[in-house]
Amino acid sequence: MNNDQFKDSPNRQQLNGLYRWKYDGPAGCAQFNVQALTDRRQSGQSGEIKGYSGPDFEIDQQNDRVEAWAKYGKEQFWANNFWN
Repeated sequence: MNNDQFKDSPNRQQLNGLYRWKYDGPAGCAQFNVQALTDRRQSGQSGEIKGYSGPDFEIDQQNDRVEAWAKYGKEQFWANNFWN
């Protein structure tokens, strides 16, 4: 700490989740993915500042994110001599 009445590092809360599914069979192959994240950070003033009578300085940051993707492939496509 450098005694400037501000938090040197924010308070953090983070939660991550992941679901992944993979299929590989005679008809083809597939993959599916869902990923979620929630992140909260709080920081700011931790004590009184001499000579300042305004409101406290505060930071409250919330980030939420969800990502999803899927892909499917059929190996028999090339086996049928498509280009001939």
